[in-house]
Amino acid sequence: MQAGLDEVARFLERADPPTRPNAKSARAVMAAVAWHLRTGGGWRALPEGFPPWRTVYGWFRRWVEKGLFETLMR
Repeated sequence: MQAGLDEVARFLERADPPTRPNAKSARAVMAAVAWHLRTGGGWRALPEGFPPWRTVYGWFRRWVEKGLFETLMR
């Protein structure tokens, strides 16, 4: 699973690079998204160790709106 998250994170960073120098890594955000999808927990219930839920949710919505997950599935 780790290798899969790394591969997805590399794709997302190439497809939609962060514009701020202090942005959270796509790998950390994808790990949080994977946790959310795996457990079905609320965004606000992300455990410590993940980026803030608003950051994760913001990146997730951005990637969905850009169709990046659809591109990955093809």
